Amino acid sequence: MRVLHTADWHIGQYKGPMVQGENARMKDIEKCLDTMAENASALKPDLTIISGDIFNQAEVMTRRGSSEVLIAHKTIDALASVSGQVIVL
Repeated sequence: MRVLHTADWHIGQYKGPMVQGENARMKDIEKCLDTMAENASALKPDLTIISGDIFNQAEVMTRRGSSEVLIAHKTIDALASVSGQVIVL
């Protein structure tokens, strides 16, 4: 059985440099998550476990919401398309 374990994504708007109007750290997190999903596609795990801290702050839904949630959804959806099961803790 192949298991992909991931955690501590901490998707969020961090203080830091802006590049072309976008938070550079947030774009880097998104790029890392995209790379993980691409690697999972090649490995085809039977089970993917995401064990917490998807978002950096609890206020994600009340403040910025959509961009952070869309990144999480895109990544989980990509993992679900190549894994037998995805479990989010």
